Amino acid sequence: MLCQLSHGVTRVAVLAALVLASPVRPPEQADEPLFLVRKDRRCGYIDKTGKVVIDFRFDYARQFSEGLAAVSLGRHWTAWGYIDKAGRVVVEPRFERAHFFRGGYATVRVKAEEEWGLIDTTGTFVIEPRFAQPLEFSEGLAAVNVGGEPAKRFHLQGFHGGHWGYINLKGEFAIEPQFDAAWEFSEGLAPVMLHGERGYVDKTGELVIEPRFTDLGPFSEGLAAANVNADLDKWGFPTGGKWGYIDRQGQWVVEPQFEEAREFDDGLAVVKLEGRCGFIDRTGAFAIEPQFDDARAFREGLARVKIGHRWGFIDRSGKLVIEARYTGAGDFAEGMAPVSLEEWGYIDRTGKAITPCMFRRAEPFRDGLGCVWIGIKSGYVDKTGAYVWEPTQ
Repeated sequence: MLCQLSHGVTRVAVLAALVLASPVRPPEQADEPLFLVRKDRRCGYIDKTGKVVIDFRFDYARQFSEGLAAVSLGRHWTAWGYIDKAGRVVVEPRFERAHFFRGGYATVRVKAEEEWGLIDTTGTFVIEPRFAQPLEFSEGLAAVNVGGEPAKRFHLQGFHGGHWGYINLKGEFAIEPQFDAAWEFSEGLAPVMLHGERGYVDKTGELVIEPRFTDLGPFSEGLAAANVNADLDKWGFPTGGKWGYIDRQGQWVVEPQFEEAREFDDGLAVVKLEGRCGFIDRTGAFAIEPQFDDARAFREGLARVKIGHRWGFIDRSGKLVIEARYTGAGDFAEGMAPVSLEEWGYIDRTGKAITPCMFRRAEPFRDGLGCVWIGIKSGYVDKTGAYVWEPTQ
């Protein structure tokens, strides 16, 4: 979750003038992390000590990604551009929507066309706006729908009808539209659907694993979770069936037997068997027997697990090292985890409380700080639990 901030009015010309007038940060500080904050319903950025680095002059803003942040002025989020860490406009505000940069590119929407394209870090379109959905690239390709209508209600992949294919970073079809649904590439393969069944294509578009599954996950560590005999609900999502794991040839490595199965991470995967969650290795043997009501992947050597209605943490031997006493819990990041006793706070890897559970929301630590919310106000705490920026709005 991000500290997502909003509000405000004014015009694009004012945005450019204000930002261009801002002081330039010394070059040696250019790679330091900056954090989005809000004050008097305006957005700016601080460094990790709480010092204001970019003044409060934006109505909307997002966190930095790859050295650039999307910022906007305008009542209806219709004038987005990008600034660098010196506060300088590097992409003039002219977009209706603007996503984070990933791999040197960001997907944006232009109001006049109401279609999405792809820009580079100079704001130059590398793919002109002509697609009905954001261009989310993975391994150099993005799934796009041609001929379909955006679904007005919750629906599989958000479209009715049409066909899905994949474009490259030039906007050319690397794989022609032919599928009923298509998902992101992982380890060189992507799940696709034809006539209600799912298989995998490679980057040439060849069906390397024929569609015969009712649901599929991404490949991870050479294996993918696969489901057979599921039913489809009214939105087109599979329910029920049994999960196992297949290899890159589509052969079962772990036979379908689980009610749920998640992707492998550092040699282990969470599965549910007879209503209980445990962890299996790549052979399908249980490394940690199914005994939990819910479980998540290991992060920094610890995994959150649910026992009854409470969450705690186990180590890789399966030992409960932090008591299951929390009504909610997040993953460990930078040695800290958000936990809830109705309200949220942070603990360290020993289970010691770093802050009281006093926040409406507490986000995972990033670059040494955790973003916290009290009501609609947001701020940041450091790893001692002290405020670097007290919650403001």
